[in-house]
Amino acid sequence: MYRLIIDGQYVPIPPEKISIKVDGDNKTMTLINLGEVNILRNPKLTEISFDLLLPNQHYPFAFYSDGKYKGADEYIKKYKELLSSKKAFKLEIYRYAPNDKKIFNTILTVSLERLTITDSVSDGFDSRVSLEFKEYRKYGAVKVKKIPNTYTIKSNKETLTLIAKKWLKDSSKGSAIYKKNKKVIEKAAKKHKIKSSSKGKYLYKGTVLRKP
Repeated sequence: MYRLIIDGQYVPIPPEKISIKVDGDNKTMTLINLGEVNILRNPKLTEISFDLLLPNQHYPFAFYSDGKYKGADEYIKKYKELLSSKKAFKLEIYRYAPNDKKIFNTILTVSLERLTITDSVSDGFDSRVSLEFKEYRKYGAVKVKKIPNTYTIKSNKETLTLIAKKWLKDSSKGSAIYKKNKKVIEKAAKKHKIKSSSKGKYLYKGTVLRKP
C-alpha cells in the first residue's frame, strides 16, 4: 500500500502501478590507442508516470486528507494549473507494508510534463487521467567575485601574509605580492628613512600594491 501526494494534495485512489525511469547519460567515445571508452556522466532527470482513477462519487475506500469528498474536476483543475504555472513542486510517494510500517519513500521536486484525460465506458461516471512528471534540478548563474587589481595598505601594522589572505584569499602568496611590488615597497621604505623593507616586513599606509 502507498500514499501519493502531488503538490500537497493527496490522491484519493492510488494508481495500480507507478513507473519511475532513470536513464544514464554516459557517452561512448573511440580513442586511437584504446578503442572504445565509456565517459561516465551524471544520470538524466528522473521521469515518473502513472494513471489515476478520479472518482465522481463517494467511495468508502477513497482517501481524502480532510475527510471531505472532492469530485474529479477539482483534481483535474489542480493538475491543469500545475501544467501551466511554470513552477516546480513536490511529488511524494510513501510506501507501507501490511503492518503499516514504512518501507521507503520517493520524494522529488518535479514539473508536470503531460496531462491526458480519458473518458471510458468501463470507468462509469469516474474520470481517468495519465500524468507524466520530470525531476527538477535547481540551477542558476554563479556569481564570481572579482578580485580587485590593486590593494592600498591601510595600516603600517599590516603584513604581506595578512594582505594575501584578505585580498587574494591565499595567505601563501605574500612573497608573490612582494616580488610584483618590490620597487613600490622599497621606495616607500626609503621615503620613511628605512634602508630596506626586509622583503616586505616593513609596510607603510597608503602604498598601492598591484595584484601578482
